[in-house]
Amino acid sequence: MIQLRGLHEALRPHAEWLCNEWQRRGLPLQVTSVNRPLDQQRRLRANFELCVRLGRFPSDAELTPGMSCRYPANEPGDSAHNFGLAWDSWVPPEYMADWIAWRKWQGWRVADDKNDPIHAELPNWRAYLS
Repeated sequence: MIQLRGLHEALRPHAEWLCNEWQRRGLPLQVTSVNRPLDQQRRLRANFELCVRLGRFPSDAELTPGMSCRYPANEPGDSAHNFGLAWDSWVPPEYMADWIAWRKWQGWRVADDKNDPIHAELPNWRAYLS
């Protein structure tokens, strides 16, 4: 059973239901990130900027130990993760199109392209901060 601790309490039951329903069908899924403190977001952003500067984004290159150049990262404070309004999840590539569709069906904003398909966030999340 997947639990998304750190996701906003109003969103968490919906995301957990979706993940658990996916797994109930025997499909692989791993939640990789939910709420992120600003210092973690700062490290991810610095890694992303280095990857871009060296022409390695997007790739599986690992310029910083434990951090690949696969996915983008927003500035600290400009990521829905910093407010518990986003979550990242991984499924094998052959399931990703369906996983994107499932999350969109439930109302999450998910990128269609290969840039950041693991990321799901509350649509227009910035409007909820003020």
